Amino acid sequence: MNDLELLKHAKSYIDKMANGMNPLTNEPVPETDLLNDIKISRCLFYVSGILQGLLNNDQQRSVATRKTSRKSEFSITADELARYEFSQEPLTISELTHRINTLVDLETMKPLHYRAITEWLSSIGLLEEKERPTGGLTKRPTESGEQLGIKVEERVGIDGNIYYVNIYDIQAQEYIIANLPEGIRQ
Repeated sequence: MNDLELLKHAKSYIDKMANGMNPLTNEPVPETDLLNDIKISRCLFYVSGILQGLLNNDQQRSVATRKTSRKSEFSITADELARYEFSQEPLTISELTHRINTLVDLETMKPLHYRAITEWLSSIGLLEEKERPTGGLTKRPTESGEQLGIKVEERVGIDGNIYYVNIYDIQAQEYIIANLPEGIRQ
């Protein structure tokens, strides 16, 4: 549950209590219950009003933010990259990119897309385009890429079909993190 949903949920409980209802069972509480004390009831209505104001402000801010704020292009500092957690198990480029994206504030910038890394790896001769047996092109490691730790792995999809993915061992991960190009790194 995110913060907005939690706030709405809390407000619904307070509204029920302010109206003399048990928020868990939706049944009226006995007349002698503390919730039926006029001071408590007024206090709960007051808190409900404050929560409604927060909800209204959050909704207005959300609309304004969507209209006025544009996310900056992805960039990452050396300090942020230093927090990257290398995997002993080989990763796909999507998994590697996801780990990089967790190191930055994606509220203010666009996420790094795996294509930026694969295009860079192609431009430096570690990946190359090859034709698939089924048609179309795919990126596969060159001999240099394989020596660096980029391998091709066969997998079986949910539908039982076999497909191939490039995986990046720890040596390849270390190379990518240490050598991200200027367009990605600050």
